Amino acid sequence: MTRIVITGHTSFANRGNEALVRSTTRLLADELARSGAAEAPEFTIFSLTPEDDRRIYGNTTPVINFLPLNFNPAVYYRKGKIWYATQRYLKLAPRSFLRIDETSYQAVKHADCLL
Repeated sequence: MTRIVITGHTSFANRGNEALVRSTTRLLADELARSGAAEAPEFTIFSLTPEDDRRIYGNTTPVINFLPLNFNPAVYYRKGKIWYATQRYLKLAPRSFLRIDETSYQAVKHADCLL
């Protein structure tokens, strides 16, 4: 089974994001089937509202798993400059202050494709 992780999605509350997720997953699943993949791909998508997105997306093929996005990109952007400046000044590795939960880590670690 091909495991594909999609990042950069915020929520299906944004209809444009929903359209991108639906079309991307459908196109990738169709292309993998055409290339002779034995099984349908499994998608993991990070979301600010995983429960709502799961409900809106419904039970369809391909399999879609929604995981919580651990930070709000809009908030992170404002604070990001401070983090990067602090990192450079203190000579810290980004891994020393950026944390990811185990489920998200495993999804990314075992992904065949990260978008």
